[in-house]
Amino acid sequence: MLAEQRVEPEMIGESAPAAAPASPPPRKALPPFESLRAFDAVARFGGVRRAAEYLNRDHAVVSRHLRTIEEWTGTKLMERTPSGASLTEDGARYHRQIANALESIANATLGVMRKGNKRRLCIRCTPELALNWLSSRLADFERDNADIDVEVCPADRSFDAPAHYADVEFRFVTDYGDPAAKRPGYKVLDIARARVISVASRDYLARVMQIRQPRDLLAHQLLREENYDRWRSWFAAHGVAEDLELSGPRLW
Repeated sequence: MLAEQRVEPEMIGESAPAAAPASPPPRKALPPFESLRAFDAVARFGGVRRAAEYLNRDHAVVSRHLRTIEEWTGTKLMERTPSGASLTEDGARYHRQIANALESIANATLGVMRKGNKRRLCIRCTPELALNWLSSRLADFERDNADIDVEVCPADRSFDAPAHYADVEFRFVTDYGDPAAKRPGYKVLDIARARVISVASRDYLARVMQIRQPRDLLAHQLLREENYDRWRSWFAAHGVAEDLELSGPRLW
């Protein structure tokens, strides 16, 4: 289990005088910001409904913003499919170019906001970890830091979702598969280690074929969250690395 903590950059020396502002870009070059936010969210989440949940907007509003930015650019940026929305080649290139700019705007804004609210600590944590581990430790911290306003935010989705506002995040990562991405502005601490094993109820095991090795699990319905990436990494770590056809229901 890893803990990530936001680190504020230090100012060294004297800052150079600000340059005179350049002329603003042409109006046509800047689409409406709400449309940019909607396009960015759909690109990150892979669907209009999940983007609408994140933006706290109706999905019809998000779809309208997508039409606006496509009309503004005169380019098809999204392909609508039964399983969600995918970027066209032009859309993927455009998103790569604007994503860092939106991140910079968000980080700069939050930096200014934190200047005026230094006594707030936002902790992002999965609900089960918050209930079984974090909650028992918060009382001592709050008693010793009575002037700090502690906010615990649930992280019930994968951590690639935008979460710029968090000062500390607790997350589970695996030693196999793709390593956890280290985000700029955070330092990472390894605070606990645990074995990752497959589990099933006794009743289920009593009525199915016996499981003797990892490969035997391929014949079973596998519970998953958003996708099968963790299962594929787990199988690969146990020597089952071919292209796998996995099935099973979602259970967040």
